[in-house]
Amino acid sequence: MRTFFLLVGAAFWSAFVFVTTWWLTFPSEEFGQRIRAEVPLRLGRGSTADVGPVGPWWLGVSASELKLYDDGPEGAELRAYFTEASVALSPFRSLFRRTPYFTGELEFLDGWLGFQIGTAQTGKKGNNWGMSDLVLWSDQVPIGDLLHLTDRVPASITGNVSLDVDVRGGSGGLSESTGHIKLAGTGLGLSGLEIPNVGPLGMEIPIDSINLDAKVENGQVTFEPSFVRSSMFTLEIKGTLGLRDPVERSNVDLEFVLTELGAELKGFEGFLTSAKGPDGAYHFFCRGVLQRMSASSCSAGKPGISGRATRRAAADDLAEDGEGVDAGMGDPNETDAERQQRRAELREKLKARREERRAERLGKTPPVVPTKEVDPAPVEPDEEPVVEEPEEPPPDEEPLPEEEEPLE
Repeated sequence: MRTFFLLVGAAFWSAFVFVTTWWLTFPSEEFGQRIRAEVPLRLGRGSTADVGPVGPWWLGVSASELKLYDDGPEGAELRAYFTEASVALSPFRSLFRRTPYFTGELEFLDGWLGFQIGTAQTGKKGNNWGMSDLVLWSDQVPIGDLLHLTDRVPASITGNVSLDVDVRGGSGGLSESTGHIKLAGTGLGLSGLEIPNVGPLGMEIPIDSINLDAKVENGQVTFEPSFVRSSMFTLEIKGTLGLRDPVERSNVDLEFVLTELGAELKGFEGFLTSAKGPDGAYHFFCRGVLQRMSASSCSAGKPGISGRATRRAAADDLAEDGEGVDAGMGDPNETDAERQQRRAELREKLKARREERRAERLGKTPPVVPTKEVDPAPVEPDEEPVVEEPEEPPPDEEPLPEEEEPLE
């Protein structure tokens, strides 16, 4: 028994000495410089950070007055502001899981957000590190400030919401996770919204209530009845999200159903005719990989080209390199001329898509790329198309010696 107490006492004494040394010798200045250096690497070259005092927080670090900026046309623009940002290593959970497990808290000017992030070794050989658990909770978090961290917000949102996210994948990563996602709020405001192919809406939209509810099973997020209600419209959200490692490669397959347009939006009905369905509602579909989502990923009226988002992403990667032009199978009975025309059209579409992506990255309007039309070879109606067989290359022959010019 005495030996047991000595071991327990030695463990507590070692922990006390470690924590005391950590707090007394904490390298505050070095941590501040490290935060400033990591922000451009994680958020992009155009991002910078300004951080106040940095100090220890349990087995972690806490930074005060943390401000994130993005380069804009008129200089640095404030992207996010945290009065306090803290993150620490959870020793017992990390010990039991044998992988790092972090916990922390973000404090905004008018709200807060607690979080837990678990990690796991992913990949067939287990040589990659990814996020396995994501737990977020808050009864009042400013949704606009939170969404601005994703850099994919098409408008400004004001107001606070309650958030409850509990997604746990364990050693299998997010692709095998289970849990739930819930978000609810009232009295929100939406401004600066731009409608694709139409332009700025030019008015602020009051959001009376928002309720999002989704279940997570085997890495598949399925939305339960979820609505955004306003005096101007009612928006229902359906569909699924396929979680992947890393989370940026998650597959998106969502449907947005717009109904009950108010008098303020009646003037926009002419622009929504292509999205109107037999039920009188307006349907919009968004599909693709999360990190590649843009306005071109959404279609009106009916879903876009079917197929797995991962397969489309692989085809897009080939298109970026000038390959994969023959993506998609044509009619097996098509003639050579029709096949050439189809390939030419695909090349022009891929060229236009590359220009759009390049323009989006640079923040410019994509140039209009004219589509070249290839006239197919005329075929008589009563005759079968003649398919020319490729000529076989001549056999390798030794080059003939050059003839010498006669001397005069």
